[in-house]
Amino acid sequence: MAESEGIEILERIDSGLYGSVYRAIQRPLGRQVAVKIIKTELKSADALAHAAPLARVNHATMVTVHTLQEIYIPELNRSVPAIVMEWVEGNTLGKRLSLSKFSIEESNVLCGDVLDGIAHLHAHGLCHGDLHAGNIIILPTGRAKIIDIDANKEISLARLSTLSQEGAKSSDVDYCRGVIFKLLRHSTIPLSIVTDSETALEHAESIAALQEVVDSLFREVAQKNASVFASDTQSNEWINRIAKAATADEVIELLDTQAVFELLKIPYPPSREGVLIPLENEGANRAHGASWVISNLGALLFAKKLDAFDQSLSCKAARFIVYDGGNKLKTKTDIFGSRGYAVGFKALIDFVQQAAPKNEYLEIAIREEFKMFPKQALRELIANAMIHQDFLIEGTALRIEMYDDRVEISNPGVPQIPTERFIDEDRSGNERLAELMRRLGVCERKGSGVDKVVSAAEIYQLPAPDFRVGEIRTTSVLFAHRDFTEMTKSDRIRACFQHCVLQYISGKRMSNQSLRERFGLPGTGAGSATASQIIAAAKDANLIKPDDDGTSSLRYARYLPMWG
Repeated sequence: MAESEGIEILERIDSGLYGSVYRAIQRPLGRQVAVKIIKTELKSADALAHAAPLARVNHATMVTVHTLQEIYIPELNRSVPAIVMEWVEGNTLGKRLSLSKFSIEESNVLCGDVLDGIAHLHAHGLCHGDLHAGNIIILPTGRAKIIDIDANKEISLARLSTLSQEGAKSSDVDYCRGVIFKLLRHSTIPLSIVTDSETALEHAESIAALQEVVDSLFREVAQKNASVFASDTQSNEWINRIAKAATADEVIELLDTQAVFELLKIPYPPSREGVLIPLENEGANRAHGASWVISNLGALLFAKKLDAFDQSLSCKAARFIVYDGGNKLKTKTDIFGSRGYAVGFKALIDFVQQAAPKNEYLEIAIREEFKMFPKQALRELIANAMIHQDFLIEGTALRIEMYDDRVEISNPGVPQIPTERFIDEDRSGNERLAELMRRLGVCERKGSGVDKVVSAAEIYQLPAPDFRVGEIRTTSVLFAHRDFTEMTKSDRIRACFQHCVLQYISGKRMSNQSLRERFGLPGTGAGSATASQIIAAAKDANLIKPDDDGTSSLRYARYLPMWG
């Protein structure tokens, strides 16, 4: 360590093309400061030109410049002109993007901070010239601080011609647009809203125009959240409705209480009250005067026979149809489940699995009998369909339709998140039902389980599952085995995207090699070229992007989901 003019250099923390930054202590104040030196061949005037405009800026989103002075730098063994600035704690935006997603509120605040900071610069006759994820610090408070400007550019607009001033401002708009894209894509904002706003962001030609687009986007998010809240409220109201009034004995007769306690993994109580009270705590039934009532939730999950209840509830039973061939012309089986979702879940999954055709590809390779559709994938998708359905849509139910070459699992209602985010996100309009199903072990405790579905498809060498949204139904499709040569272009692109997401949420990155392994392609030149073509097509479809930290070599490049 060395001290010069009251500045004690502690360590170098960053180096770039135009200079280096050190952490230091300013004596006798005892405060931490950042010391920046411009490239050693530059003169004091260059450091002054760099520091003076920033020193005139007084804004919460801009780093504060304290002074400019000659400071001895031990590793250079000489004193050089240096800028002494405010020390800012936190992570750079670049580093923060490798961590968890921003909440909607965080993203809103950070977008506002960045745009406010650059607008303030422009209002004071300055431009930034080099805004990127490396010179924006995310403070522990969740606010943004812009810590640097481009030392190699004329940043004072007063020095420039009118035409050059507009060009400098336009450059800042482009930089801001790139940062805003990162903040929005790496957030929990629904991807559909972000995608819909990107065209408007691309055409925004000023900081004010960018702010208008961002404000409009967050108004849309707020409206969507209000709609979701109303839907959640209606869903909770439906599951709390009375399905049937009953005596205590009738409650135990109508509900498969033995199976419920087995699912909860607790001994069956010896008394009637001991049975009814835990069920009441779960919302399945409740005391009503001297009698009891069974809720829709209790009947839907625990009924011995759903048709013992009103038709509006019994019609929610899962329907299983097996077709002969690849279309609906000839039906082999068409049955309805009779038991509640939770108590009948295992039997339903076993029944569907047994009805599936054999996976002859795996049987030949492993010499064991395998069904075409992985049991875990069926389990997760059927549980999802149960949980995410819209109970307010009448006259339609959960359907499992099996064809020779695929199985389609669909439910009434449309999802609250785009299909592109099914693997890494989950939001149910029936959260109370979902939580109870999780505690009963029927579905995943975290996430939607779609990651396990995609993983199973890769392990079993199946085409990537497909997720489709209609006007009133959401459908998940598991496909039978197809050789790579039989897969369509859309099959390959979808598999590439899902593989990329699966790698991303596992803390890895997709590469040409990992994609070849997913498809079973050879590691030769032809296999590598084919994988590269699929990756290029997925990039063209705006589904994936190169990892900013990856190599420039196509062979060794790494890829992220577009929202990653």
